[in-house]
Amino acid sequence: MRGLIWLVAARVLQGVGGALLMPIVRYVLVRAFGPRDFVAAMSAAGIPGLLGPLLGGVLSQYASWRLIFLVNVPVGLVRAPGDRDRGSGRDGRLRLRSSGAF
Repeated sequence: MRGLIWLVAARVLQGVGGALLMPIVRYVLVRAFGPRDFVAAMSAAGIPGLLGPLLGGVLSQYASWRLIFLVNVPVGLVRAPGDRDRGSGRDGRLRLRSSGAF
């Protein structure tokens, strides 16, 4: 019984963390792009959330579920060189590149 209680508590905590992601993403996008470009930025930010579970399901169905964890390695290696210029833009707003979402 003790294991079941811990499992349920961990899933509740995971659900709370997942529920907080969307407001945080919206805040970052409004700060980065401003209210005028928010809808376009939100549309681009939602694409990985739609494609991730789909590609994960395809990988686990037709290959091996272990490949899901290895997908992040080549993506990180491709993205790492482009992340050198972090920080705020000249106008004080945070700069985000759409390629970082993928």
